[in-house]
Amino acid sequence: MKKNGRQPVWFKQWRFKEEGKKSVARLGLLLLIVGLTRLFFSAAVPEGAEERGAFSVIPVDLTQELQKENKLDDFMAMAGDYLARGFNYFVFDSLVAGSSTRLIEPLAYRFKSRELYYPLKTSNLFGGQGQVDLILILPGSFWVEEFLRPAYFELFSRGWWVSSSSKMYPEEVEALLPEAGGFFKPGQKIYLQVLSYFGSYNFKDDLKWDISSLPRYAYKLRAEFPYGRSENQKSSEDEIKDYLQAKCEEDPQFLKEKRMFLDDYTIRYLVTSGCSCQDFVHSEEFKVYAAVFNPSKLSSLRLDGLPEGFVVLEDETINRSAEKLKGVDKELLTDYNGKNRKRYRLSEFLPEGFEGILTIRNSEKSELNWKPEVSSETVSLSGGRTYVSRAGFNKSRIAAMVFVSHVASPEMGVGYLVYLEKVKGSWVPTGIFSHETY
Repeated sequence: MKKNGRQPVWFKQWRFKEEGKKSVARLGLLLLIVGLTRLFFSAAVPEGAEERGAFSVIPVDLTQELQKENKLDDFMAMAGDYLARGFNYFVFDSLVAGSSTRLIEPLAYRFKSRELYYPLKTSNLFGGQGQVDLILILPGSFWVEEFLRPAYFELFSRGWWVSSSSKMYPEEVEALLPEAGGFFKPGQKIYLQVLSYFGSYNFKDDLKWDISSLPRYAYKLRAEFPYGRSENQKSSEDEIKDYLQAKCEEDPQFLKEKRMFLDDYTIRYLVTSGCSCQDFVHSEEFKVYAAVFNPSKLSSLRLDGLPEGFVVLEDETINRSAEKLKGVDKELLTDYNGKNRKRYRLSEFLPEGFEGILTIRNSEKSELNWKPEVSSETVSLSGGRTYVSRAGFNKSRIAAMVFVSHVASPEMGVGYLVYLEKVKGSWVPTGIFSHETY
């Protein structure tokens, strides 16, 4: 299985050495798979005395350890600390020790969480120095040009470091951990990265990180070469597109104003592909689609013939242009027409957070190219088909326009060119530029 010529990432099982009755880990790795509202742990026996999942797992002879002076008091104090913070369950793993080196299956926990979490403080029970390597699969990347943020500075000043990240795909995660199948949605953007620590096991707090703000693209370290030359590690085509999409969503003028600061790989892609910021369907456009089919109470507009509530959109957009419209912002019209010169597949851009609001019809190609005159020989509509154009915005992004169409049967359908305004942070349909029935 390859994606754009890149081999998928695979992991080996973990190996540990058994000495007498005490297990000593030679390699400590933790795989954390994190979604925006879900967290899946799969862990090996870590070095020294590490943890697995959100709960403490101590890979030593617990009875002997607790009999040592002050250990029981330390353990009870640690348990009390976690209980006070709302951790009401502890899991202890039992390993049968022997004299040979063998492989073990990792433990896995799956539960709801809005943040990356790893219980570092339990390592303090055993003290000393060691290394923690967290292999992360996240809907974004750590660091990414944000080193000066206080949270990052604090993390890295305490001995943590981060690797480059690499884009993964949901099917690769399922091949790696079949029990994690379905954790990520098809097409969801996820990235593999390693967060490492080496130093004293004297942690002041557990690792907690809000992942909702992680940049949705891969981060690449700079590779150093002789004579002082350096350059970014090479990105795949998909990684370049993720980066450009994120930056263009932040600033539609990004490629016009910041092109000179891009690396050679990105410049080469832009030249060969002819890509522009208009070629990415951003989350704000999906918010516009949702507002049309789930209008706010602030809207008094009637769009008869369109479905309401949860809607299934056809994958391919319709490239419907608009002529000069009286009283319409010139930049809004230019943005709308520029985006609708060609068609796009919405399934390539659908972000998280729209579950229960809208979805994209799952098909390799459009079953029906939208036309006002729909032939009765067309494939069965099975309840109708709903199409949208790309949404255009004015410069300040407080006004938008979009064309929507619903074909209820081969002989009946409606279409609207809708104007929307942003009111108190939400899109509200406020006008109709054109209406057609066929």
